[in-house]
Amino acid sequence: MPPNLLEPANQWGLLVVFRVNGYTAIMRQIWLTSTGFAEVLELREVSDPTPRNGEVRIQVEAAGVSDIDLLPDEGASPGAVPQGPGIEVAGIVDRVAQGVSGLKEGDPVLAVTLGNGYADFVCVPEERVFKRLEWMGAVDGAALPSDYAGAYLMLAVMGSLRRQDTVLLYDLASPLGLAAVDICKLAGARVIGLDDQRHHEQLSQLGLLKLIDLRQRALESEVLRLTGGRGADLILNPHGTEDWVRNVHLLSAGGRLVSFRGRRSKWNFVDRVARFIRRQSLQRDSLIQGNRVVAGVDLRRLLADIPRLQQGMDRIIGWYDEALFRPRIAARFPLERAREAHQFARQRQALGKVVLVP
Repeated sequence: MPPNLLEPANQWGLLVVFRVNGYTAIMRQIWLTSTGFAEVLELREVSDPTPRNGEVRIQVEAAGVSDIDLLPDEGASPGAVPQGPGIEVAGIVDRVAQGVSGLKEGDPVLAVTLGNGYADFVCVPEERVFKRLEWMGAVDGAALPSDYAGAYLMLAVMGSLRRQDTVLLYDLASPLGLAAVDICKLAGARVIGLDDQRHHEQLSQLGLLKLIDLRQRALESEVLRLTGGRGADLILNPHGTEDWVRNVHLLSAGGRLVSFRGRRSKWNFVDRVARFIRRQSLQRDSLIQGNRVVAGVDLRRLLADIPRLQQGMDRIIGWYDEALFRPRIAARFPLERAREAHQFARQRQALGKVVLVP
């Protein structure tokens, strides 16, 4: 169960923020200080950011905790540290710099920040900021960019998702996995889900073709049985290149594998060596003769691709407007309890998105 969110959060002490004529001299921001687990997250007092040409400053009302933010927690290389995590936010435009034409102060928005979103304020280029619908709350808005837009771009754009496709989805209990289920349903596709047994009771309510334990040894035979021997038309796998060999052999003729890095692999060194050797057996003939496609995706870079990001967000906001889906929210944590939020999200204690509320 999530911790009591009403109890005082004075883990880092009391912070007083002074505002004069709308200007905040000091704001709060979460920083990642080193590669490690959630304990490396620190709350700091920093100066207000000033938007540069073409940017707006957003007063953050909610910040999504994405798998991209969790990667440094789990020991993957986060790049230069210290850094400010938080790649997606929702809030109110607080200040507009020169060169911005489509937004004004007071606009409710959501945005892909690609960093520094765990804060009271964040500056974002206009092209990565999207107006929120009047009936879209900040928490829902912060849950959309990395999971829903990311899943849409990988499934529909890179994976050419079609009606009646059979889609194999790994890590179904993750926020991106749940978003992918919604998108597959909207497209009229059938879903075979893979995840840990502990989530199966809740996941079984999603209307899947089949739910399979991720550790099941007979995965290949089960997928072939469910598809009448054809194999899956599309596979979305967040384990990078770990399962390429296995996945390619599960694809139907004309099938597509979209492999992305959504979370750190749990395989040890011996597993990695063995899988590397197996990958060498993946000959190009198996792709050519089967008319199969393998696509690799860096989700952060995909969200940084402005034309594709805008394409994905336009589609997702449109579906939200039509009430065709709503994101599942697992828990809300105050900003100062970001460590607990990361621990809660990393352990998948509940289905849905974890959101920080400054």
